[in-house]
Amino acid sequence: METRKRVQTPQRAKIADGCHRLIVHPQATLWNAFVQQTGFFGTFVFVPVVDGTFITAHARPTELLKQGKLKKIIQSVTNANEGIAFVNQSTANTAVQVPQYVAQLFPNLTPHETEAAAAQYAGLGSNIVQVNMIMSESIFLCPTYSIQRAFGALASRVNSPSPHGTHGEDASLITSHRELNAGGVPAFANPDFDKAFSESFLNFALSLNPNVKWDPTNITPLW
Repeated sequence: METRKRVQTPQRAKIADGCHRLIVHPQATLWNAFVQQTGFFGTFVFVPVVDGTFITAHARPTELLKQGKLKKIIQSVTNANEGIAFVNQSTANTAVQVPQYVAQLFPNLTPHETEAAAAQYAGLGSNIVQVNMIMSESIFLCPTYSIQRAFGALASRVNSPSPHGTHGEDASLITSHRELNAGGVPAFANPDFDKAFSESFLNFALSLNPNVKWDPTNITPLW
C-alpha cells in the first residue's frame, strides 16, 4: 500500500520512473521511509533510545545531568514559539483537542496525568496555540531548564522574545546571511535588539560570561 501511494504522489515524475526508484532501493530503506511518514507529526522516529545495553538507564542524559558531574560552561538558546514548526497547523481548523494531543505526544501518561497536563495550558489561547506551547516546552524550553539546573551558576539561557520567535529564527538574528534573511534583513528588524541578541553569543565565546561585554552600547541587562 505504501509503495503504491508513493508512486502515485503528484510530486513524482512518471509512474515508471517512480517504480524504478522504489525497486532499486533496499527494502529496509523503504520501510524506514514508511516509518518516518507515519510517525507522530513533529517528532523524530529515529533517535537514540535507552535500550538498557548500549545506553543504560543510569547513563541516560537526564540522569547524568542530575548527577551534576560537569566541568563545562554552557549557554542554551531557544525561541519563544519553537513549537509552531513541529505542530500540524492545519488541525487548527478541525478543533484539535488538547487532552488528546497530550495523550498522543506522551503515550505513557495515565488519563489523569494527561488531563492534569492539558489543564496547565487552559485559557492560554486557542487549542492550536496551546498544543504549540506544549510541543515547544516539551522538546525545547523544558530541557534547557534541566541543563541549567545541572550546570548551576555555569549556565546561561537565551530565549528570543521576538514577535515571531519560531524555530530557527535565532539563527537569522545572529547572522545577516541572505539564505537565512531575505535581503540580509532579519525577520525581526530591530537594530538594538538584533545587536544585543547576536552579541550575547560573542560575549559568551570571548569570556564565557554573557555579562562581560566588549561593546559598551549593548543594551542587554545583567543576566
